[in-house]
Amino acid sequence: MFAALGDFEDAAQLAADCGNKYSELVCKEANELLKKNASSEELSQFLTSLKNLGDNEEIRKSIEDIKDKFYEIIYNSAVKKMQSAQEKFSADGYREAEKLFNSVPNTKNSTELADICDYNAKVIKFNMIISELQLAYDETSIEKCRQKFLSIENFDMANEMVQECEKQAKSISRLNELKKLLLTLECSNDIDALNEAKRKALDMNGIGNSTQIARECEQKIACINSGTKFVPNVRSASIVRDDILTLKAELKIVSFNSKTKSAKMPKAPDLKAKFNAVSLNGKTESAPDVFCRKCGNRILADDTRFCSYCGTEI
Repeated sequence: MFAALGDFEDAAQLAADCGNKYSELVCKEANELLKKNASSEELSQFLTSLKNLGDNEEIRKSIEDIKDKFYEIIYNSAVKKMQSAQEKFSADGYREAEKLFNSVPNTKNSTELADICDYNAKVIKFNMIISELQLAYDETSIEKCRQKFLSIENFDMANEMVQECEKQAKSISRLNELKKLLLTLECSNDIDALNEAKRKALDMNGIGNSTQIARECEQKIACINSGTKFVPNVRSASIVRDDILTLKAELKIVSFNSKTKSAKMPKAPDLKAKFNAVSLNGKTESAPDVFCRKCGNRILADDTRFCSYCGTEI
């Protein structure tokens, strides 16, 4: 208001006095906030309350000091959330930490840690879908897994598992087709229907027991024509579900130095775990490898309750 009066009386001097007093009060409040270890909410309110920062170098320095303190509090809070997510194997926890790291750009290694949080959240989701796929024995459940893999963006292993789900669904579809052909063989005495079943079975090029079904369709037609009794030898459609290729995604484990909060990332091994062939009746030829939910290492055969690497209860 004094500045608006221009050269009227001593308005210019009074405007300067107000500016100096304003700078003094801002710096004093900033110092008090820094001394008392103010919360992030108090620091944020202080920053947003400054409507006119002016060109005062002292004020700008105080503002930068407050910003640095504010960013440090948020950064440390993000570190704690990341550590908790690492202990609890929590995708949501990693996402919360990622959001906080992204809110304090250029603070220490916040960008690097945000990327790690994003990666680990994807890894956890990926491994959970892998477990779900192992138990999926129909096209509907496999399609649900495929859709979930598609929802993991920018993750190469998820893209590979999308193709795997398509392969698994095709395997289920073949079994269903075999069952239909077998039903025709067992229940129909119509020669045209049997010839069509034989043709479809031959078109399957030896998948499952399709060759045997085609041969018995031909035998049944011969029995019908000769009036003799047909005794089927094939009892049920059988097809072994293809091996489920599971790429065991590894978390990036981060250890923090108490002073620098620097990240140390061990190079994750390129580990491919092949699970045994699983038949559609739900039986497995042998149990799949088991991996620790915390550190990701394979559980040894003699480990019954605890991981031999990190001690986590299985």
